[in-house]
Amino acid sequence: MCQITSQNDVIPKEDCRLRYPYLSIIKSVGKSCMKCQEPATVVARLHDPFCRNCFLVYFTHRFRATFGKSKAVRNGEKVLIAFSGGHSSCTMLHLVKEGLAEGVHKKLRYQPGVVYVDENVCLEQDKEERSAQMRKIETWLKESTFPSYVTCIEEVMSKCSPGYRLISGDQSHDSEDGHDNPPTENSMKEEFKQLLENTSSLTTKEDLIQKLRLKLLKQIAKQLGYTKIMFGDSGTRLATVLLGNLAKGHGETVHQDMSFLDTRGEEVAIIRPMREFTSKEIALFSHQCCLQPVFIPRISTKASRLASIDTLTEDFVNGLQSNFPATVTTVLKTGAKLTSDEETIGKRHTCVLCQSPVDSSSSASSASAATQYSMSLRKSSTVYSSSSSEPEAACEVARDNASCCGEGDESCQSAKKNEELTSADLSVVMCYGCQVMMRDVKSLDRLPSSVLADVQRQKRRDEMRLEIEDFLLDGSEEG
Repeated sequence: MCQITSQNDVIPKEDCRLRYPYLSIIKSVGKSCMKCQEPATVVARLHDPFCRNCFLVYFTHRFRATFGKSKAVRNGEKVLIAFSGGHSSCTMLHLVKEGLAEGVHKKLRYQPGVVYVDENVCLEQDKEERSAQMRKIETWLKESTFPSYVTCIEEVMSKCSPGYRLISGDQSHDSEDGHDNPPTENSMKEEFKQLLENTSSLTTKEDLIQKLRLKLLKQIAKQLGYTKIMFGDSGTRLATVLLGNLAKGHGETVHQDMSFLDTRGEEVAIIRPMREFTSKEIALFSHQCCLQPVFIPRISTKASRLASIDTLTEDFVNGLQSNFPATVTTVLKTGAKLTSDEETIGKRHTCVLCQSPVDSSSSASSASAATQYSMSLRKSSTVYSSSSSEPEAACEVARDNASCCGEGDESCQSAKKNEELTSADLSVVMCYGCQVMMRDVKSLDRLPSSVLADVQRQKRRDEMRLEIEDFLLDGSEEG
């Protein structure tokens, strides 16, 4: 895709080849709009020239068509928009706002809200720079006219419900639940910093931040009554994620990672309406609409292309896309064909980090089994204490055979605070990709308390199930 400044001011052929290498296959840049025959200002998909108005209509139609084809969002459903300030999320928020305007043809029918996750704790920016960024973010949130919230990534370390700050919209949730907590406790900031400091590689840091951000967004969405979260991942971004996840051991979940509707998780689903567009299409639409995205650096900003798997994969995909414009489309179509065994998914545990199914029935020759065998050969496995995530013993009378605080589901807290986690415990409650990621985390007790509590809970349930296994009825034996 390229842009032509005007009918008489066309980009020279030599400059066009340098700035847009794939345009060398186009015989003539000066074309007429394929819809209205006006002078073209945009060339999309190689042989699809558009004028400005037709391009905006074409882009908007493709965005709304994703909802119509999937029928994943019901009328009146509450959808939380994950806003990051970049080109893609700004464009998505702009399109949603236009789609809900009065008198619009095929008006969107859901009820949106917007949330922004502040990740300054990962970057340690100076106060002036961060304040300027937050002012721009809050301007976007207020101009959206939707209920808008701001939270911090370190809120995922909270031992109770995560806090957030209301920017605009209905204040009913805050008045009822008391979750409007603008300042973040310094203890949570320090805990999150220590978690990142205990991570050895940039690849693991990026992956861990992404998974904890998603976990935090799902917690807030559930807290506010939203049933779906809308992400602005472009097709280029999803193609990069797909190839990167294959390299990081998340091969079984690549279909969910790049699909329009991701139903992992029982209560909150994920939708990706921007997956139909490449990053260049989105950037050009943002330019045509005079949108002003907010640049916020990431932990991998200014890093070399070899710094992590994600940066290397991104550079690889962008390089291919510049010379072969069908790269992103081909990768996404191929990824859509990669599916896991649907019959066994419902019978498996879900990963405590990414909520993917845990493959507990892998063969002896699988990568997961080989990894577990290698770990078992170590002279002494690393033991991680998770006592910080467990509450104080609350059932001392249980030791004297008196009444117990539990309900028969291993919820008793007596003598649980000294339990320890091993690498074998992680193989039961985490998928293979997350197990690989945890190898770079030096101290497991730095993980959020909610994650450690889920690990211990699943561990106790498995132990209990093993004890009563002989007394359980199999569905195949009924009748």
